[in-house]
Amino acid sequence: MKTLIFSVVLVLGAIGSAAQTDHVYPVQDGFVDANGVMIYYTMMGHGEPLLILHGGPGSSHDYFLPYLLPLARRHKVIFY
Repeated sequence: MKTLIFSVVLVLGAIGSAAQTDHVYPVQDGFVDANGVMIYYTMMGHGEPLLILHGGPGSSHDYFLPYLLPLARRHKVIFY
């Protein structure tokens, strides 16, 4: 009986972890050297690239995340 319960728990755990990976998107960040100027970027998701430009110097892309993160399901979203 204990072996059966352990097997069921093991299978349910595997199903749960497989379901969680459906919503995991690859994230990469780094710097690009543009003629001596280091430009920071963050990429997430996969698919056709979609470049997001924020509002100006000194501003971050954090305020975009809640609205544009769902696009990472079908696009490689690049925050510049």
